[in-house]
Amino acid sequence: MPSSMYRQKLYFAYTPWHRRRFICSLFFVCLMVVLAACSGGPTTSSDSGTQPTSQALTPTPHKGPAAGTILYKADWTRGIAGWEGATGWQVQHGELYSKSDEDDVLTMPFVSPTTMYAVEVHIQVMHYNAPNGGSFSFFAPHNGAIDGYNAGASNLLSKLPTIGGLHPQLQAMIDPPANAIQSQPPFDYDPRMEPHVYRLEIRDNILEFFADGVKAFTVGSASSPNLSQGPLHIKSHGITLRVSSLTITAL
Repeated sequence: MPSSMYRQKLYFAYTPWHRRRFICSLFFVCLMVVLAACSGGPTTSSDSGTQPTSQALTPTPHKGPAAGTILYKADWTRGIAGWEGATGWQVQHGELYSKSDEDDVLTMPFVSPTTMYAVEVHIQVMHYNAPNGGSFSFFAPHNGAIDGYNAGASNLLSKLPTIGGLHPQLQAMIDPPANAIQSQPPFDYDPRMEPHVYRLEIRDNILEFFADGVKAFTVGSASSPNLSQGPLHIKSHGITLRVSSLTITAL
């Protein structure tokens, strides 16, 4: 009597070709499944003292708004409701104007959600009201252990001063100044009655101040991990100041 293996070979030999191809294909698929099951699973260790991988020790990066994201854009088309201290300011044609000779301080209704942000302000001096010199500044005061900053122009006069007199100047500083790790003295700068773009870039505890795209100052705090996230204040003294736009973006 033929053996079992012989009968299997005989059966296969007399099996139609399409059935033989099906059997071969099925056998090949089963073989691939078995090989994948043997090699695909993760290897585990029973050693409880296994050290964590370097990936596990890598700190999670700070997750904040993507660079370039617009965090805030001022819209004065319907007035300045929501801005504190608005009594010394008015809106004309969707733009902001200071309107008195005293210190006009306006506080915007926004606090940055990140310590990496930029403030860009388009302004113009429209009129000189104080004979002893006017000024404007953008600042966020210190709050407890978090230092603030102040940047702007002062000694603004309608006529150029005589030699030895006051000179218009640009400045940027940390608040309080005693905590500055890096500071620069003010320098002569007269914005005149022309439109300008001022930009403050705050990167943690460093402030960079630009005037019309040119970096004018880099100052930093020695004691605060980051500078104030706001709210930002705009101050005008002895001048009529026109603010045509204000935008805050993430860095």
